[in-house]
Amino acid sequence: MNGNGRVYAQQAVAPLATPDWDAVARGYRSKYLFHERCWLRFLEQSQRATVRARKLLGDDGSALGYLCAAEVRKGPFRLLGSPLQGWTTNFMGPLVDDVDVESLLAALDRCCRDLGVDYFELSNPALPAAAMRAAGYELDADMTFLVPIDDEEAMWGRLKSECRNRVRRGTKNGLCVEPTTDPAFVGEYYAQLQDVFLRQGRVPTYGRERVQALWDCLMPEGKLLALRVRHGERLVATGLFPHDERAIYFWGGAAWTRDYSLYPNELLHWTAMRVALERGIPQYNMCGGGSFKPKFGGMPVVTERWFKALSPLARVGRLALKHYMSARQRALGRLRLTLAGRHAAAPGQP
Repeated sequence: MNGNGRVYAQQAVAPLATPDWDAVARGYRSKYLFHERCWLRFLEQSQRATVRARKLLGDDGSALGYLCAAEVRKGPFRLLGSPLQGWTTNFMGPLVDDVDVESLLAALDRCCRDLGVDYFELSNPALPAAAMRAAGYELDADMTFLVPIDDEEAMWGRLKSECRNRVRRGTKNGLCVEPTTDPAFVGEYYAQLQDVFLRQGRVPTYGRERVQALWDCLMPEGKLLALRVRHGERLVATGLFPHDERAIYFWGGAAWTRDYSLYPNELLHWTAMRVALERGIPQYNMCGGGSFKPKFGGMPVVTERWFKALSPLARVGRLALKHYMSARQRALGRLRLTLAGRHAAAPGQP
């Protein structure tokens, strides 16, 4: 407590070392799958990040909730992400109920100062846009489609006619979709993902080890749906769908590009929706926009990712990193295309 009577202490908790952490998190209305221990373990493994939950205290010392976040270093910068962009994590942000927003944002600022971070990023639908802007946060907006999971007939009726036709054609082509817990799925999915990106002249934005970490952390907890699409004995497509009590989420899907004419992708997503219905999950969050996702009958919703650069160099570094990652992905994609072309042209190669 300083001379003005303000409380600045931020009590840190290590969620992965706290057996009842999930019970604590479930006590707050802003909680998502991404606050749970299984997902935080995934972040630590995939990002080599240090996850902490810091108790947020108001000016009068009252408990407001927790900031669940992970800290990483990029060059000279200390970054605090709840989550950071690129972590394939939809939401985190503070675990709170109905609190005074001004007090909450002041507590978040104190937390950043206490930790000495250069850059802070967070995302949670509970954060009001006007208050975030007033507190100096900048918006990096994206969008998603939220599909109601309520009744199979109603769900089918909300699909665009093109989507219904492609689901029918996929079934008529002899495709079948099966859930699996087979660990070989990780390699199958990633090989197909590489094929999809190669067709675009790029490489995947994450490595196979991230898929393995997702599998290892969520599958034993019953929080991950893995679907295979088969044509006879041949595997043609795969999809990964984490889920909690709020929604099932589209984390990633891929298909061999040579099999697109069989229409596996629409059938894959339709099956995920039906499994969600069977499990009593009320919503499908498609986790992004694009031209493919509107056909499933969801409502377009803006997703708000807020960031604050706490030093001028951190702002420049953020922009430089985005440009570097984009250029790197294109360059590696061109290299893979070149190597693939040489391999195809070499005589006597298997």
